Amino acid sequence: MGSLITHTSFLIIAIGCILGGVYGFKGFVEAEPGRTLALNDVPEIKGRVPEDLALRVNNFWIDWYDNGTPSQFNSDLTILQGDREKANRIIKVNQPLGYSGIKFYQSGYGNAYLVQFSSDSPKAIREGVPAEIPGTDLLIVFYQNQMSGNSNIPGLIYAVYQCQERVAFGEASPNQQVNINGTASFVYKEKTWYTRLEVKKDPGVPVVWIGCGFLLIGLSFGFYGLSKRPAS
Repeated sequence: MGSLITHTSFLIIAIGCILGGVYGFKGFVEAEPGRTLALNDVPEIKGRVPEDLALRVNNFWIDWYDNGTPSQFNSDLTILQGDREKANRIIKVNQPLGYSGIKFYQSGYGNAYLVQFSSDSPKAIREGVPAEIPGTDLLIVFYQNQMSGNSNIPGLIYAVYQCQERVAFGEASPNQQVNINGTASFVYKEKTWYTRLEVKKDPGVPVVWIGCGFLLIGLSFGFYGLSKRPAS
C-alpha cells in the first residue's frame, strides 16, 4: 500500500509541475507612486490575464533602521478591472497581494525623482527611464549626480533627447528652475523611489502540495510496514 501511494504522489507532483509550466507565468514590473499600468503590457504576462486588468501603485515607502539601512519595503497597491477596484493591500517582503490566483510580491526598489514641468503637478520619474516633457516632442532622462555631496537631496544630471539625438545636457540642483533650450523648463523637488514587483501565477502549486501530502502518507505506510516485519 505504501509503495502504491508513494508512486501516486510522484505522479501528482509531476502533474502539478506541468500545470504550473503550461498555465502559470512570472513577470516583473517597475512603477513609481501614482502610476497605473495594464498587466497585459508586461511581456511575460501578455495574453494570460484579462485585458482590462490593471495595477495601480498608490504609494511606496521604505522603513529604515537607526543606522540608515533599509529594514522593510512597502507598496500600497490596488487591483483594477475596468473602472472597479477589486483588491487593495499594503504589501511587504514575503507578504504579497493575491487576486484571482495572481500574486504580487515586493521584489525591490529603485531611485526616482520628483520633478515639476512648467505649471504641471510634480510627478515621480524613474532614474534612467526616458520621460516625455509635456507640450514638446522631447524626452528627458535623470541620473543622480554622485559628486553633489548631499545624500539627503542629491543633485541630478539630466539629458534631453529629440528624435534620439541629445540636444541638452546639464546639472540640476534641488528647487532651482532649469530652462531647456528656451522651449521648456522644470524644477527638481526631491529624491524619492519607485517599487519593483514580481507578478506570479502558478496553478500547479496546490496540486504539488497534495502530491507532497500523499508522499508523506506513503512513506509513513512504508516505515510502518518495515517496523512490523518480524526480526530474522
